[in-house]
Amino acid sequence: MKRGWPVRLVCAIGLSWLASVLPVSAQRPLLWQRRANTFRIEIGKRPMEIELVTASLVRVSRGVLSSSRRPYTDEPVEAHATGLPGGLQIDTQELRLQVSNTDGLVRVSLLGGLTLLVETAAQLLDGAARLEFEIQPSEKLYGFGPRPHWELDARGLLLKSATPSYISSRGYSVWFPGSPLFEFDVGSSRKDRLSIRGQQIGNLEYFLAFGPSVKEIWEQRMKVQGSMQQTVAAADVEFLRGAWLPRGATPLPMTGQVCEDARALVHAALSGVFLPAFDLAKYQQAEEATFQRAVSLGLLAPVLFDSSPQTWPPSRQTMLDQVAKRRKQLNHYLLVYADEVRARGYPVIHPLLMQFPRDPLAARRADLFMVGDEMLVAPFCDGQPRTFYLPMGQWTDWNTERIYPGKREVELEAPGDGVILLIKNGSIVPVAGVESGDPTQLHYFPKNGGEFFIYEPEASDYTQIHASPAAEVYRLEIESKVSRLYEWVLHHMDKPAAVEQVSGPIYRQAPAPGPLTPGSWRYDERMRRLHIGVDAAAHSDVIVNVRF
Repeated sequence: MKRGWPVRLVCAIGLSWLASVLPVSAQRPLLWQRRANTFRIEIGKRPMEIELVTASLVRVSRGVLSSSRRPYTDEPVEAHATGLPGGLQIDTQELRLQVSNTDGLVRVSLLGGLTLLVETAAQLLDGAARLEFEIQPSEKLYGFGPRPHWELDARGLLLKSATPSYISSRGYSVWFPGSPLFEFDVGSSRKDRLSIRGQQIGNLEYFLAFGPSVKEIWEQRMKVQGSMQQTVAAADVEFLRGAWLPRGATPLPMTGQVCEDARALVHAALSGVFLPAFDLAKYQQAEEATFQRAVSLGLLAPVLFDSSPQTWPPSRQTMLDQVAKRRKQLNHYLLVYADEVRARGYPVIHPLLMQFPRDPLAARRADLFMVGDEMLVAPFCDGQPRTFYLPMGQWTDWNTERIYPGKREVELEAPGDGVILLIKNGSIVPVAGVESGDPTQLHYFPKNGGEFFIYEPEASDYTQIHASPAAEVYRLEIESKVSRLYEWVLHHMDKPAAVEQVSGPIYRQAPAPGPLTPGSWRYDERMRRLHIGVDAAAHSDVIVNVRF
């Protein structure tokens, strides 16, 4: 039996070979230090920072780094950092970040192994920035600012955007702070690369947040951007005349094409534009039918305004007066979702991708969208029929009462005003009174139970509305924070046998159409709607049972 080589000689040969094949920079240990949640890393003469805002939210920054910069949170983020032969590895409770010691490129994955983001290039020289990420084979990328494309997925596009933010189908989002103009090559030149370029960039900095749902991503994002400190006022969601916009509103880059502007609302919401403002002045030269469709679409936008200083022709002024009245009627509805921007960081426009994350067909097109959780908006480009995909649920046409089943495509005829508004079953939609003494209508679409919270700015609280079926009874409840007249409107209803208030009187049937007095009800046999008048005092809880 022959004696092998000495162990020391084997090790020496091995180390000598390793040194010969590794670059010199790869043989050097990565210099880094941690201060609270921030890691300062030296890559040659190019410093970079990684800040852990939460276990699922990180900031990556290159360029001129300030030692006096305040962290985004004072709460310690649990993390374990390890120096490895190839660089630095940082593990939070959710993410694993790896920084190469050769070029400082970052790789982010879940602790379970799923790769989220891989940098393949990161350069900043004399204000010119270039960043490149891998695009995984089945990955879809959404957002990149307001744009007119009907496909949600931006792969294959070349884009310029001052709203540099996107969401990945792998459950994370990347955005750049401030409003720099970036050019995005989203797999156009090379299908497996997202290339990002910008000019006059002082710091090449971005945030990555893992959800995995879109709503969870927005909640993470609010930890960086903060909530809107100013309470939303009722006047902020009315029709605004002039160029003034409420705090937090962002003018939508309008094209004057109804369907393109509708899709821009959807892409804006996926890009972190939470209060897009729709300017009717952009349709000043449009034909009458196009202007009507624009008015109908703008009616349902988070913020609607007219920046034109000119006087409108009488026919169009009549339309604008009507839309001003209808915006007042939608005040309770829009106000609660505008306040949700402040409180939770959600956009008012809910793309189907956000509202129905488990429906793969909902993540394909941007031709219709939700306003809040209850309203589905289907805009028409012209007077021709269109085919729309309706997500799961039962959907009622607000104007015709026709019911459409979900999870299928349906062909819809173009209405006269150019927009079909569909309400999901189980929804309660408040419609505010316009004149003094008008009741607030509470439209309920059974058979699922529903609830809605009306934001009361003067009380800094919410009136809670509930409706639920139980055997042969519908239970309707109003926990009102202010004194107000209400009128329940129950859709798709048979005529009841009795309507009675818990710990109160039996309601009487009104003999004829007309305004309802509190404590009375009326049945519309043709529309199959039940109307019930209720007078609720401030801080009262009024429960009405409808028996069949």
